[in-house]
Amino acid sequence: MRVQARRWTRLTRMLCAAAVAAGVAVTPVAVAPPPLGAAARTEDCLYVRPFFGAPTEQVTVFGCGFWPNESIEILLATSIRARSFTNGKGEFAQTVSIPGDEPLGARTVTATGLSSRKFARTTFQVANHF
Repeated sequence: MRVQARRWTRLTRMLCAAAVAAGVAVTPVAVAPPPLGAAARTEDCLYVRPFFGAPTEQVTVFGCGFWPNESIEILLATSIRARSFTNGKGEFAQTVSIPGDEPLGARTVTATGLSSRKFARTTFQVANHF
């Protein structure tokens, strides 16, 4: 029984390491309460690809867990950067341009369903090319 538990622990560690190496890891972020009128939080089904980018570049924001065919508002930090619509499954993908004057560092990306008031947040790193 102990040997099997060790194997699962080792397997779990290897899978976590592989996920981090592949850039799949999701880092929980402490966030402020949702905006006024916001109801439920989605299951944090929001991610940005690539994970980082320089000012003026374009990234794609992907989300799910919203109502079907719902309008979505996408914010970078506190500024609205795009609006999108979900498909029949409550999923969306939207290209967003990083403003040229955006300061370097971590930024919160928030997607809010305008009908459901569901929201999800993740972080995006604004960085210069190396």
